[in-house]
Amino acid sequence: MLDEIIKSPAAPPQEENEDASVEMQDLVCYWDKGLDAPSLQNLSFSLNSKKLLAVIGPVGAGKSSLLSTILGELPNEKGTLKVKGQLTYAAQQPWVFPGTIRSNILFGKELEPQKYERVLRACALKRDMELLPDGDLTLIGDRGATLSGGQKARVNLARAVYQDADIYLLDDPLSAVDAEVGRHLFEKCICGLLKNKLRVLVTHQLQYLQAADQIIVLKEGHMVAKGTYAELQRSGVDFTSLLQQEEEEEQQPAPQEVFVRKRTLSQNSALSQSSSVLSVKDGDHLPAEAVHMVAEESAQGNIGAGLYVKYMRAGASAVLLIFLILVNILAQVAYVMQDWWLAHWADEQGKLLVNGTVIQDGRNVTVELDTTFYLGIYGGLTAATILFGFVRNMVMFHVLVKSAQALHNRMFNCILRTPVRFFDVNPIGRVLNRFSKDMGQLDSNMPWTMVDFIQVKSGLTAANMGAV
Repeated sequence: MLDEIIKSPAAPPQEENEDASVEMQDLVCYWDKGLDAPSLQNLSFSLNSKKLLAVIGPVGAGKSSLLSTILGELPNEKGTLKVKGQLTYAAQQPWVFPGTIRSNILFGKELEPQKYERVLRACALKRDMELLPDGDLTLIGDRGATLSGGQKARVNLARAVYQDADIYLLDDPLSAVDAEVGRHLFEKCICGLLKNKLRVLVTHQLQYLQAADQIIVLKEGHMVAKGTYAELQRSGVDFTSLLQQEEEEEQQPAPQEVFVRKRTLSQNSALSQSSSVLSVKDGDHLPAEAVHMVAEESAQGNIGAGLYVKYMRAGASAVLLIFLILVNILAQVAYVMQDWWLAHWADEQGKLLVNGTVIQDGRNVTVELDTTFYLGIYGGLTAATILFGFVRNMVMFHVLVKSAQALHNRMFNCILRTPVRFFDVNPIGRVLNRFSKDMGQLDSNMPWTMVDFIQVKSGLTAANMGAV
């Protein structure tokens, strides 16, 4: 649960960024390059601070894809995109995490009571907080089970509003609430509290288009019309027929299979259309988006040497790996030489037992080995074996621990930078399994296994060389 810090007195409002802007020029984007038609094509518009851009269009027109492009989740194949200012995004499918309502709205920000109160009122949450026994300290269950669909949508919107960003991307936040609450959100929040911000609003509530500074009409990824409400009316755009076209498309059955990488976000649009046309009541639960989970891939059989090299290189430089190899060779040479010297000592002693007496100055003299010499050499080899073995194990464990840490940090950084869609198609348990079970194997089992492998491999190599 995120820490909630009450800041007193309240800080002054953040200064408005007059330079916030979004510019597109001949933009072409693909969710899947294997498709013939791009998700967005030939989009061009410019939007400056304090402006409201309304994006409308039928199912699968590319409205949510447009927001994903501005966010940077949908890369542009051609054209230019310039975004200046801090972004915040309110998804069409509300996202809440287990915790209090307050922590979901603050999302790590400090609590500024006056600002927080304004956000609650603008997002029509004040009445809900008064009705709940614990107010905004009410705990939200997993996936927001304790909240209605409309409440989750308003908490989702309030989180975005509280961030005090420069550019607000709002993906149909009015579809999950009834007409009265929707009017309140549009007037008090979108055109009220956020009036000095740059706003991009995807909507199907055509009655609000007159308040927009600019309107974009999308169809099949194309921008078929652009301008103010009056300009579009003069150009002959019939908004009523557009709404009827949307209703007809909603009645058509949805395809049975949706490829994950395609993700044209038609499902989100269809959900929004149904909510808009059928006037979903606040408190009703919206149907969940159909998401196909990505099958977990696993490989069985022998593991190539290249993978072990990558594992070792993750925690050590080439120089350190060369040093580790040399220490391993020296440790094994010292170990083998220790046994060889014992064998040589015993062999010399055996020769003396056979021919250990010589005649010197007419007397029989027994020849004895220099025990101090042989014992000194053996002691030196024993010390070298212990020293090189200790250094080898210390360096080996250092490299392996560093490798595990580097792989963990690399995976963690990738998780932080992955698109939100990744968490839609991969269960959270699978992600946690990588950080717990798999990393545990690298931390506990892998170092001992690697040390045993190197020692056994070195011993076999030395034995083969000795036999030759």
